[in-house]
Amino acid sequence: MVRDFEDLCLFCYGLPFKSSTTLRKASVSIKTRKLVSLRRAHIFCSSLIPASIGEHKEKLFFPSLKADSFRHPIDLVSTSLLRRVVGLEAMSRRFINPFIEKLFLLENLSFGIQVTSRQLPDLYASLVQACRILNIYPYPSLFLRQSPYPNAYTLAFQGEKPFIVIHSSLLDILDEAELQVVLAHELGHLKCEHGVWLTLANSFAILCSSLGAAGFPLSNVLERHMIKWFQAAEFSCDRASLLVSQDLFIVTSTIMKLAGGSSKVHHQLDVREYMRQAEEFRRESEKGFLSRIASKQLAEVASHPLPVARITELNHWSTSLEYTRLLRTGRPLVRE
Repeated sequence: MVRDFEDLCLFCYGLPFKSSTTLRKASVSIKTRKLVSLRRAHIFCSSLIPASIGEHKEKLFFPSLKADSFRHPIDLVSTSLLRRVVGLEAMSRRFINPFIEKLFLLENLSFGIQVTSRQLPDLYASLVQACRILNIYPYPSLFLRQSPYPNAYTLAFQGEKPFIVIHSSLLDILDEAELQVVLAHELGHLKCEHGVWLTLANSFAILCSSLGAAGFPLSNVLERHMIKWFQAAEFSCDRASLLVSQDLFIVTSTIMKLAGGSSKVHHQLDVREYMRQAEEFRRESEKGFLSRIASKQLAEVASHPLPVARITELNHWSTSLEYTRLLRTGRPLVRE
């Protein structure tokens, strides 16, 4: 279980892990006594195969949108199972209590720049628009933190002081629309409250592992499922990014830049070439037994899906009946 609030689940846009990843690592362990430090984190964001490049339509917002409307199936089923157990949600919320929120608030206020309508107003307007599209109220606080590592994170908990933090290096490699893709991904975590459900499930897994040999079989099963659930949660948030951006090309461009972009070469990056690279990975990963084992190993040792897997997954969802039905519930977004 979570002991003395030292280990909490913080959801970032992308944190790759080594093959020795444990559940405690996969949940992104944070030592709150030393405050959070994510300086070594690399970012993996959502990715898409652009079906229609260059189309610019009026954006839609979804006034009755619920998190379950866009959750990935694994995320939806796992969350629904925990909801059925009376008292578990309340117990999980106790782990992420007002003290923890206050701790992060003070840290962000002391080390970052709070984005408001008067401080970085364009960035704030982008956040507000994304919140309106996803039907998220009240708006979470947004902080800009100095870091050379492009990343973004949230506690993924809609408490009294929900927040999102983005690193300053994101502003150097992404344009305004791409920054909104990053914000939308983090808003997806907040909308789904992944911090509540995955922290609870992770606590069960840690409890089983502490039972020694008796709990090892169950712990093993839970660990494998938790990795799949963490990855499915990222797929859910990729869908939130698509719902906000409503432009496959922009989300594809975002993943490409965050995978290896630079302000010095961004004008030479080609989205179509990157998509051909993703297709090459798919072909190579299916060439024989060893290739399939290697690609499976790559997927299983990371808490986040491989960028190329996100391309395939989100492209599939963007052409689904589920996504089409969601778009039909949207209304034209009027500027405030």
